[in-house]
Amino acid sequence: MASPLIKFIESVCVQWAFYWNSVTGVNDGFGNITYPPPVIVKCRWDGKVQLIKNDKGEEVVSHAEVLVPVDLPVGGVLQLLGEGNTVTMVAGTPDDIIGDDYRILGLTVVWETDMPTPESPVDGQPIIASVKVPLFRSTTDFVRTVYV
Repeated sequence: MASPLIKFIESVCVQWAFYWNSVTGVNDGFGNITYPPPVIVKCRWDGKVQLIKNDKGEEVVSHAEVLVPVDLPVGGVLQLLGEGNTVTMVAGTPDDIIGDDYRILGLTVVWETDMPTPESPVDGQPIIASVKVPLFRSTTDFVRTVYV
């Protein structure tokens, strides 16, 4: 059973973003990555600029703090969908959305939007840091935040 805090986080993730997974992308040897098609993830995008430390301990400027319900690794790319774009579930049911059960993990829920799906993350922002904090007295429930 999900904790009240996890349910609250899921309830405030009312925005949508395209996500390109750099882990499954193909590097051409010159630093250019060919990404697989993006997937759509729920999020809460807070566009505040702040100085953070990346996974190498270097201070970098983040242009947004994004609350997400699933793990998104550093190097992936996020692009916030604009206002007015609708997102609908085309496979699965609301009951399928439990914990990490999202399409990005190759599972059952598939979303689509009326916004044309970009072929590449031209307008996206790379994930420069990812933080996963367990809830107090929990080893299974986490608060996940990425910085772009």
